[in-house]
Amino acid sequence: MFANLSAGQWITLTLLVVILVLAAVVLVWLSVGLFQALFDDADLCVTVQMPNNFKVGDAIEAGPLFWAQDHSNYYYFEIDPNGKVALERKVKGKWVTVLGWRQIPTAKTGAGAKNTLRVTTTGNTITLYLDDMKIASVKGQQPDGGGQIGLRADSEKDKRDTWKFMNLKVTDVAPAG
Repeated sequence: MFANLSAGQWITLTLLVVILVLAAVVLVWLSVGLFQALFDDADLCVTVQMPNNFKVGDAIEAGPLFWAQDHSNYYYFEIDPNGKVALERKVKGKWVTVLGWRQIPTAKTGAGAKNTLRVTTTGNTITLYLDDMKIASVKGQQPDGGGQIGLRADSEKDKRDTWKFMNLKVTDVAPAG
């Protein structure tokens, strides 16, 4: 649920988020107005642009976070510049693989490539899409009261990578039933 929005209403953040990562990981929590939005059943969509200059494509990744409680507890739908995607969950600071890395033949790859990552959550079901193609549906553990959304980008060791996120849209979805 998103603050005072009714089911089916949506919010679009029409800003370009550029994340410059220097040999580290950057997490960006997204807040709207003076409050932090919590989502349970939702449809989250964002376009991710790969860095224009990188050396090792399978050493970096970026994508949206959802059902986030804090920096140590969240889900991460990630893509790398070689067109592979994965879904991981961070629980008490430890990584758990929910959906292992898989090559997506239709993914746009290489420097500057743009792909749209979409996550829908209904109850404890997570459905992942890449450029409108369904990748998988898996079961997850939705936090009580919902969770925040965010963006994450990783860089190569000892290198600066610039990721761009655009066209972020989050829609509150009416609960099933």
